[in-house]
Amino acid sequence: MKFVISTQYLENYNCDNPGEGDDYFKFKGGSDYVVSGFDRIQDATVFVLDTKCFNNDMCKEFPASWHTYDEWLANLPEDPEYREFLIDSARTVDRQAA
Repeated sequence: MKFVISTQYLENYNCDNPGEGDDYFKFKGGSDYVVSGFDRIQDATVFVLDTKCFNNDMCKEFPASWHTYDEWLANLPEDPEYREFLIDSARTVDRQAA
């Protein structure tokens, strides 16, 4: 089964003193990961969190949504060029290859 785990990326704009209480994070996009090799969406989500997401003083990334591949495809925009761009830009992750 294939799942799509979408992440949210945040960047810390407190470059002078990161991690010292005055952090100023801004949302900066994210990635879509097409994950195969799992039977359960929960396990695919944790796999992306553990292997693909950033977590340090300057940036944070975390799973923000999760769908089956078919659900993700069904909810993509209708514009063919934008749809193709989103499909092409999704990162493919196989549990066995990791």
